Amino acid sequence: MDQRSHLVEMLDEEEPDYDAAESLGDSVIDELVEIVNTAPALLAAKATTLAARIGSESSGRVVLAAAHHSDPSVRVAAAAALSRMPLFSSTVFIDSGSQADPMQEPLELLMSDEDPGVRKYARRSASERADASESLIRSLDGPLDSGEVDRNPIR
Repeated sequence: MDQRSHLVEMLDEEEPDYDAAESLGDSVIDELVEIVNTAPALLAAKATTLAARIGSESSGRVVLAAAHHSDPSVRVAAAAALSRMPLFSSTVFIDSGSQADPMQEPLELLMSDEDPGVRKYARRSASERADASESLIRSLDGPLDSGEVDRNPIR
């Protein structure tokens, strides 16, 4: 059984053993990106959760792929995952010359998502990330959209 098939089998459980899967570490990041891009939404959301639990800088590739997913439940998982991703020492430079965490791009994308549930979890993650940009934090001051719903992301 190849690594992708093994991962799919692990994640396809009703309650995946994330602790066991997490121990696979960075060696499964490419497969997780592929799962997010090609598998059904539930499996893609679980792959996103696993990437956040792995918590490496390369896990951000999985979260970014999930942030671009067509299904809002996968984007909710990406938004929730952002709060669990660690801060990274490597940074990227943004237009103003200041530095930003690599998770800034998916966070900003998800905060402007068309789905209110996605925006809700993105706002929550932004408020929990010490590295979120000042302008992004200021955008949290407004009230939640009245149409926002509470979606329980896969944990």
